[in-house]
Amino acid sequence: MLIALQSALQGALVCYLSGTMNTGALRVDAGKAWNTYLNGKSGPPAKEKELAPLGKLFERAVYGVQDRKHPDKIGFSRDREFPLLQVNDAQTWHVMNLIELRNQFEHFGPTGWIIELSGIPEKIEACVNIIEQIEHDGWAFRHLETSDRARLVACLKKLRDSIA
Repeated sequence: MLIALQSALQGALVCYLSGTMNTGALRVDAGKAWNTYLNGKSGPPAKEKELAPLGKLFERAVYGVQDRKHPDKIGFSRDREFPLLQVNDAQTWHVMNLIELRNQFEHFGPTGWIIELSGIPEKIEACVNIIEQIEHDGWAFRHLETSDRARLVACLKKLRDSIA
């Protein structure tokens, strides 16, 4: 469930940040190289289109910067202005902790056999809040059929109801 929750959040953030050139969710260097190429100023970049990690995508969508430790450095290009997502400190903590938990499940580091799972409802709620904000914006899921968008909204409601 944690892996699926992270994938859903990451997918929503990628759609939200992608922009019309589909480069806004890439790693900084890949995004700059692809923007240069797509604007006809150079040959195709040698690197694939590498997505930025979920933590960086979250920071871009919430703080509008590549790295909140260095807020003066935007560091990535976007061709669509988007409203910053509204999250509180607790939601931010739950998203960052979700990333940490997901990595523990995915990579099984040598930390022992115990993975702390307290706070799962709060992590679900934080992710649902963020995905709902992205859905309400209208941009990220603009290509979805009306029925698919309705199913997305229903799934988010079902998730929210499951933690109530």
